[in-house]
This record gives sequence, structure tokens and C-alpha cells, in this order.
Amino acid sequence: MRAKASLSSDQGPESADQAGPVSDARLRLLLAAEREFAREGIDTASLRKIAALAGNGNNNAVKYHFENRAGLVRALLTYRVQQMEAQRTVMLREAEATGRLGDMRTLLEIYCVPQISLRDERGQFPYARFLLQFYAFYQDIDYRDAIVDVVQISPAIGRVRQLIIDELKMESRRADNRIALCHGMFLNMMVRSEIEFGNGLASEAARREVADTLEMMVRAIAAPPAAEELTIPPQLPAGADAVSPPPAGRPADRTSQLQEENAALRQLVADLSVERSRLKQMLAARER
Repeated sequence: MRAKASLSSDQGPESADQAGPVSDARLRLLLAAEREFAREGIDTASLRKIAALAGNGNNNAVKYHFENRAGLVRALLTYRVQQMEAQRTVMLREAEATGRLGDMRTLLEIYCVPQISLRDERGQFPYARFLLQFYAFYQDIDYRDAIVDVVQISPAIGRVRQLIIDELKMESRRADNRIALCHGMFLNMMVRSEIEFGNGLASEAARREVADTLEMMVRAIAAPPAAEELTIPPQLPAGADAVSPPPAGRPADRTSQLQEENAALRQLVADLSVERSRLKQMLAARER
């Protein structure tokens, strides 16, 4: 794992943390990066291709405006969070006026629902796709550090996040982890249900998806901590079969059970492959 990039250093001629309007050149780079990061992965997307997609003939455009990949990621997070700041501020005021700042469902709505407004001209959610990559795979910037950095400019997201942590009443790192996992549930719902969001939340199907996901999130984030740590089975030697013949004394029905579980897992992988192909065909059809 590489060392995490500092989030407090200046990033090129224009600070990646700057508030206010974003120049046209920087905006084109941010939007191109968002799509490429979502499609190719944050670590593997080509910075030269991002510059080309942004209509910039200078291959070093990202370095000039953001210094490096980490600076570009941070600038994208800042730009998108700022876009949602006004809506989150209004939602927080309404929740405070009605005495709902201690209600977890309300807090999760404020944290997640504004992201539904960030759709592109094709009706997709590139920022949601980017965040899924950021949470799952990117290691140069820890998301906790990124949030601390962004909060300096966009306090609403910091306030609602702290209110969630306060309601959870658990140590901060565990609370951070639960927020990230539950946020991932919402992001996955957005990406999987892009068609339902054709008219935003005006669609009954979209509202149902959001309500159902929020209900799951409320239950998951507030679940009691595990009473004991998970027992990790020993690793199998390289090349060993996941289902081995039973050793002496092991009942034969245990072997049958393991074989059935292995078959179920294989079927799940096959189903996921079919679903992925279906989604790719659907997206290709929409782009034509």
C-alpha cells in the first residue's frame, strides 16, 4: 500500500481545495476524470486520456491544475460536495426546526439523498460510480482524511456526519466504517436503479427504491456491535481444493453440505456475470 497523500498541501497554481466558481478548464478535467475514474478505476485511469477527453491538448494538464492524481481526486470530491452543500444546509435547518436531528433516518437522508441530483446528460450517476471506486479500491487518500479536508469548505456534510456519529455512540473508527458501508449501499442502489431515476424522485419506483434502501441502512448502521470477533479459518495451501475429502471421523453429510455450498457459490458467480452483461448491454443501448 502506498503512503497516503497529504490533504493539506497546495495543489498547483490553483488550490484543489478552493471554494467558489471552478474555472472552465478545471471543470472539464474534473468531469472527464469522474467518468474515467468510475469506468477504469482511480489508480488505473490514464491522466493523459482524461486531459484528452477534457479537450486539452496538453498532456500535463492534470499536473498543471492539480499537481497529481491525488490532487485531482481531492478536487473532485470538493467540487461535488460543494454542489450539494446548499441542499444539505436546507435539509438540516428543516430537521432542526422539526426536532428530527436525532432521527437516524433523517440524518441518512440528508447525507445521501442530495447525490441523486448529480446525474449526467445520459441519466447516469458518474459521481456515485466514482465514490464506489474511491471507497473500495483507492488507497492514496483515506476517505476519513478527505472528509476532514472537505468539511473545511462545506460544513453541512461535516455536521450531519458528526450527528450520525453522535447517535451511534461508538468509537469514531467503527462509526466511520459503518457510515462508509451504509453509504456504499445507497450508492449501489443508485447505480443499479438508474432507469428508475429517469425523472429523479418524481418517479414512484425511484422513491420506493430510496425508501427501502434507507430502511436497510437505518437497521444496519445501528446494529449492536458484534459480541465476539469472527473466527477466521486457516488458509488453504495454494492449489488446494476448497472442498476436500473428509478426514477420518468427519461425517459424510458435512462433505455433501460443503459441496452444495460450493455449487451455490458457483451459481451466484454465474448469475452476477449474467447481470453484468445485461447492464452493459442496457447502457450500450442507451448510448446509441
